[in-house]
Amino acid sequence: MRDDPQANLDKVERMIGTICDKSVRMAVFGEAGISGVENDYKKIADPVPGRVSEGLERIARKHNIWICGGTIEMIGEKAANSLLMVSPVKGLVANYRKIHMFRSEKETMIPGDEPMVVDTELGKVGLTICYDFIFS
Repeated sequence: MRDDPQANLDKVERMIGTICDKSVRMAVFGEAGISGVENDYKKIADPVPGRVSEGLERIARKHNIWICGGTIEMIGEKAANSLLMVSPVKGLVANYRKIHMFRSEKETMIPGDEPMVVDTELGKVGLTICYDFIFS
């Protein structure tokens, strides 16, 4: 994925469009997999709701699939490392923000403050990002 949220959304849609097995009900994209990672996060960060979450909602509805994808979320003048869960029926159902930051992230990122579990048709799905996994 590139540091270009729209190009990444286009790629996500192409990738999901190639799934031939209709029993596949969820596609998962990793940390910042939708937004990309850029030293100047303001170039790629987007509020939620915004173009990334709305793009994922459109793709989920069109392909009738759950999507879980990482993005950099703009919050005021700072950002959060966020993981969005999108239902093909309900749209955006969760926005998990990374809780445990590495040193450099602490300067620019706002940490989340709560663990998150999402009820899906597949069962309960716990959301976590990178370093958070160590503390779960």
